Amino acid sequence: MDKARQQITGHTRIRDVMHLGKDGSVVVRDNATIDEVARTVAADPWSRVVAVVNEKGTLVGVIPLDAVLNEVFMHILPEEFLADIVDLDTLLDYTKMTAARVAKDIMQPPVSVTADETVRDAFRRMHKHRLGGIPVVDEAGNVLASVDMLELLQCWLKSRGELPPTNKT
Repeated sequence: MDKARQQITGHTRIRDVMHLGKDGSVVVRDNATIDEVARTVAADPWSRVVAVVNEKGTLVGVIPLDAVLNEVFMHILPEEFLADIVDLDTLLDYTKMTAARVAKDIMQPPVSVTADETVRDAFRRMHKHRLGGIPVVDEAGNVLASVDMLELLQCWLKSRGELPPTNKT
């Protein structure tokens, strides 16, 4: 990758790419039921990650889209998950999934960026934590928006003058 392109994409502030995708983010309370989480995600098909907040609205965790899908489909197709149980650790993970009732039961620790951080910061955190998206928070930890891998790809294409038209309205 040439140096000019790396500078454009690597040093671009998150605030400059947030507008390329959807506005806002998928946010649920930590005590939201798994069904509520699933309905919230389904209402926003662009979502890649769910931001979990406490009663004060502060980010307390994230739920990757695949964790929501696993939780739902574990009850629909349990045989698909049972086939993967080959050791005690996997059995314990399965047991934990079957006991999950609310968002905080399936969330991971909070991972986020601020609007003043860079695309590089967001990419590194998403990559390190294997997330398709990441919440954007203010200094107090309140969720402002989210940015995802698709938006980062759009940022890169925009830096090359190749951003394709979208069907979003």
